[in-house]
Amino acid sequence: MTTEPTTSRRVELRVRDDTPTPVLETADRIASRLRRLEDDDQIAEYALESWGCRQLRPAEAVEAPTAAVVEAYRSWADNAGHTLEPAFCRREVSSMVSETSYTKLVVPFVTIAVYDGEELECVAPCSNGAAVCTVDDCLAALEGGAPDLVAESLDSDSVGDVESAERQVHPA
Repeated sequence: MTTEPTTSRRVELRVRDDTPTPVLETADRIASRLRRLEDDDQIAEYALESWGCRQLRPAEAVEAPTAAVVEAYRSWADNAGHTLEPAFCRREVSSMVSETSYTKLVVPFVTIAVYDGEELECVAPCSNGAAVCTVDDCLAALEGGAPDLVAESLDSDSVGDVESAERQVHPA
């Protein structure tokens, strides 16, 4: 007999298509943690999805699934007083062969989004401008039963600062 979960929280784990093997191993560990959270009824369910950097040309901008998801994440961040930078960014790319250019939407190798029912509750990584809430921070808050995942994560002693996160995401 199966029992209904005691929570309506669900988690989407997104892994970028071009993720290097060491990061894929980290994603596997994250999936294991999510399985334990699901088994312990701390989340109702989780899903693992892959996505990639997208080239956004005017005709594709509205239709690209990755862009639509990122736009929903940005809307959540704006409403919550957070930012997805530096982990999510757009880059202008110019062709060396032709005189064309396009915008490339760059997403992190690993992202999680936590929903309470249909309401987006947390996206990691994110930042409040001074500190970064990592995927690990958000998972730790989930494992600890925190009611406000981002606040709990950004108030913890383990959060990184935005400058070091920027260096990791966009090395010189």
